Amino acid sequence: MAELLLAWFAWHGAAAAAIGALVAILVPLLLDWGSRPSALVARDFGVLSWLLSLLALAAAVWSFRDYLAWRRLRRASVAP
Repeated sequence: MAELLLAWFAWHGAAAAAIGALVAILVPLLLDWGSRPSALVARDFGVLSWLLSLLALAAAVWSFRDYLAWRRLRRASVAP
């Protein structure tokens, strides 16, 4: 029982140290970001922008197609 408790404390101690390191890294970064003005800025990366936009549109269309197929299958499984 003592070994199990010791392992539990060791695991949670390591997890706490990792979270502490993450917080120590993120807090100054977030404070810096918070002091800057916020804005949406349009950026153009040329052909890559258009390609990634087309891929995002294709993913949205494919997701809608999957939704319709799911509805069709659900209706087929419920029908007697």
